[in-house]
Order: sequence, then structure tokens, then C-alpha cells
Amino acid sequence: MFFKRSFQGVFGLLLVVIALTQIVSQRANNMLAIILIMGTSYVVYTQLKKIEWFWSQKCQKIVTAVLIAFNILMLLYVSLNFQINDVSDPLNVQIKATELLHGNYNWHTNINGSEEYFYFYPNVVFYTIFLSKIMSLGGTFGLSIQLTLRLMTFLFLAGITVFAMLTSWQLNKNRKSLLITALILAVYPVMYLYPNMVTYTDTLTMFLTTVVLYLIAVVISTRSYNTWFAVGGAILLVYAVLYAVKPNMIVLLPAVLILLLMAVVMKMKNKVQIIVVSASLALGIVVSTVTITPITQHYGFDQTQAKKTELPVTHWINMGLNPVGSNGAGAYDLNDDNNARQSRIDNNPQLIKQSIKYRLKTLGIGGIWKLALDKAQMLLGTPLFGFGKYMTGYAKAPTFYIKHQSMLNALFSIMATTVILIIVTKLFVANIKLTDDSNAINQTKVTFIYLVGIASIGLA
Repeated sequence: MFFKRSFQGVFGLLLVVIALTQIVSQRANNMLAIILIMGTSYVVYTQLKKIEWFWSQKCQKIVTAVLIAFNILMLLYVSLNFQINDVSDPLNVQIKATELLHGNYNWHTNINGSEEYFYFYPNVVFYTIFLSKIMSLGGTFGLSIQLTLRLMTFLFLAGITVFAMLTSWQLNKNRKSLLITALILAVYPVMYLYPNMVTYTDTLTMFLTTVVLYLIAVVISTRSYNTWFAVGGAILLVYAVLYAVKPNMIVLLPAVLILLLMAVVMKMKNKVQIIVVSASLALGIVVSTVTITPITQHYGFDQTQAKKTELPVTHWINMGLNPVGSNGAGAYDLNDDNNARQSRIDNNPQLIKQSIKYRLKTLGIGGIWKLALDKAQMLLGTPLFGFGKYMTGYAKAPTFYIKHQSMLNALFSIMATTVILIIVTKLFVANIKLTDDSNAINQTKVTFIYLVGIASIGLA
């Protein structure tokens, strides 16, 4: 009992911190709007509970279908009308993918030829190869490269909706849960703009993450040993691709380990299920690590050259601690980039380590805590619409969006924060009330997976 209550206390404190990261990121007028929305939502929900016909199967099906249709149509509209691939990293990847499509395996290319882009950022090589295959597939149907990319983006984001709904049904077999999931997908704005406008790793990562979460839901809601291990193999394969595209999605492994800890402490049934999931994710990382080198070498990428020129891990840590930066505190900064490359040329990696020590000292405990909150906020889906260098591509966005961009960004931020606060509040209450009752435990698992899903999308 002591361990159970201790876990509940620590987990509840974590949820409070998550809520604070959402609150401190908002201006006073935004928070006022969020409070009003949450209050109004509660009042509306309590009133709707009194209306029997609203909760009838027929009405729930209609409302759910309308929300899904709205979500899908919005994704299609944005994918065909917001296109800003003419900037920086996405353009490098798109150009190289086009070259691979035409048999040019020379990776010493970028926008202006002044640097070996992929040897500084080899993490995008696998995705570039994948993109060239998608371009080839579109060509077999007579589609242009740009239309192929737009349709690919739409299909992946629509796939997020499909697998999110499947996950919800798999966990609950409940129409009310489907309705809530459809509502979250319709109003949670992260997937509508940034990953739809920019043809980059993020869109594929979000889709694959949703597939992994669905497969996890299948395992933890099934009693069949054969299903556990068959789906575990599928998790391994999908997660291997996901990890190859974006290694920071390793976050799913500790998330599942937390779920395993919850299973042990809260005496949830079928701990073996979560062990199978954890093992599948771990093996997925191993498979990805082992296979990525021969795959990229097959397409002419020299891994030994990348080891000589790629930026070290310490460079990304250093940038994460940047107290100012051209794109904001703790964000990407070209000066850090140039300094890291120069330290590589001078064979003096100690310069980056010295910078890390200096920044830790400058920030102090308070500054590091604030940066941690900012990063947690990004992890949980702060909309990055109109942020940094991607602003330059907004000339291709509709006029109404450019004209009202600041107001729309504020609206999107309010929507995202409101959704997360509602889910965190629900999980906090469930955590306090948690007993050995199987229904309460299942509700907590479901809510936790919703939170992990949204956090994963935010990280992507």
C-alpha cells in the first residue's frame, strides 16, 4: 500500500507540473479564454448528460461521423492549399529525394552546393530515401512530384485519425470514447498546419507513432498469447522504421515502462502484455540500429564520411541550453551550428563542452527549470505555426491566413492547451480515486495512453 500511495503521489505531482507547463506558456487573456472554455464545456456536458436522446447510439454515431468528416476535410484543404516546402531542411531533403529518383546517388549536395548537408545531418538520410520511393510510386500513377507529396501528407495525417479512432475503440469498445476521441482530433490543432505545410520527417513520425500506439492498445486489451506475440512483432517492425526516421521517438519506450510500473504498483492484470510491448520497442531500436547502415550504403551514403563530419550530440545539448538564440531560448541557432562545425574542423570538441558548462552556470537552477518547462510545453504540442524560418514560405498560404495569422495562432494555442489541461485534469482525478477496482484501473490506463499519444504528436 505504501508503494502504491507513493506512486500515486509522485505521478500526481508530475501531472501538476505538466499542467503548469501549459499554464505558464499562455498570456493572461489566453488563460482567461481557456478557463471560460473549460467552464463552459463542463456546463454543456452536464446539461447534455440529462438529454437521453443525445446519448443514443444513433446520435452518437452521427456526431462522431460529423467530427471525423470535419477533421478529414480540414486536413485535405490544408494539404492542398498550404505549401511551404521552399525553405531550409525540407527543401534539401526534397531536392535530394528527387535526385535519388533519377539515379543520382551523390550525397554531396544541398541548396547551393556550399556544404555537404547530409553529412552534417545524417539523421534525415533514411527519410530522404523513403521520400524518393514515394515519389516513384506517385510517378507510376502519372502524378507530379508536388501532388504526390501533398497527397502523401494528407494520407498520413488522415491515417492518424483512422488509427487514433481504432485505438480508442480497441481500448474501450465504447461509442462514448469514440465520440471523445473524434472531438479531440477535430479541435486539437497540431496536425492541421505545420506538419501539413512542411514535407518533412514530422508527418511520417506522427503517423507511425499513432500506429505503434494502436498496436500497443491491441496487446494490452487482448487475452490471446498468440495475438500478443504476433502484434509484438508488428510493433517491432513499425517502431524500427519510426526510430530510423526520428530517433528522439525513443520517448515511447520510457512511456511504456512507466505504464509497466503502473501495472506493477497498481496491481493491474496482464503485466506480461506490457512486458511484450517493452521488449518489442527495445528490439525495434536494435533492428533499426543494425539495418540502417546497409540500407543507406545501398543508396550511396557513406557512413564513415558521416562519422567524420556529423555534428556531435553535445552540439544539440549546447543549443538546447542556449539562453538567447536567434529562434528563441533553448532553440536552434545558426551561430551554435557554425561554432560546432568549426570545432569539428579544428578537432577541438572541448569548445562545445566548455560552452555547455558556461551556459549551465549562466542559466542557474531557475533558468534551467524555465527551459525545461518550455521544452515540456513543446513536447505536449505547442503549435509552432508561424515560427522561425518557416515564416518565409507563407507566401503560398491563403491570404486570410496571412492577414489574421497572429489571431489564428493564439486560437490554436488556446485549443491545444485546453485539450491537454482537460486530459491532465481527468487523469489527476482518476489517479486520486484509483483503487484496485478494475474499471478505475482501465480508465486510468486509457487516459494515460491519450496523454502519451498527444505528447508523442507534440514531440514529432
